[in-house]
Amino acid sequence: MTWNRYGFSALLINRSAYKDGANELKEKFIQLGYEIFIDQPGYYGFKLKPFVKPELPHIEKYIATYEKGFYGLELDGSGPFHWANSDAIVKITPSWVHARATGARESDQLLVTFEVQSIGGRSVWLEVGSNKSLISSPGDKSREVKLEIMTDSLPAKLHIYSDRPGVLPGNDDSRKLAFQVRNLRIDNLPIK
Repeated sequence: MTWNRYGFSALLINRSAYKDGANELKEKFIQLGYEIFIDQPGYYGFKLKPFVKPELPHIEKYIATYEKGFYGLELDGSGPFHWANSDAIVKITPSWVHARATGARESDQLLVTFEVQSIGGRSVWLEVGSNKSLISSPGDKSREVKLEIMTDSLPAKLHIYSDRPGVLPGNDDSRKLAFQVRNLRIDNLPIK
């Protein structure tokens, strides 16, 4: 289990968070060989089996937060995506453990890439600071967007919007959709 790899020695479960009082979860942990050391009306506690030399979890250096105008994360065979109404914001920020804190030397520039797909013959625009560009034209099936951002300008807001309001997709989905942002990646550009 991941907890063991990361060096955790115990797991505390709040029983009120589960419909069955976490009884099914308790049985699964016992079947996996974990010893219960707290068995109270409000909590279960299990002793874990931490690795002698635990590893650190992978933490992304930069994160994208889907803010105003976006719906929740969806997945399909082509990767993760978020639908949006006609006006949405993605915020790019350093994670809580930034690369500079580790002493690693890296570029001061990030490359943000994503695909945008729109519904029904609309234009989609991207605005970052005072820069505005057309990223999808009517008739485009999917467009790849590449954007360079200086790390000293973070947090950066990517304002993505269309020229027409969102529409009901007609498949019993009650959301008004205009476009989707798919497979967003944030990478450091090579040091020059």
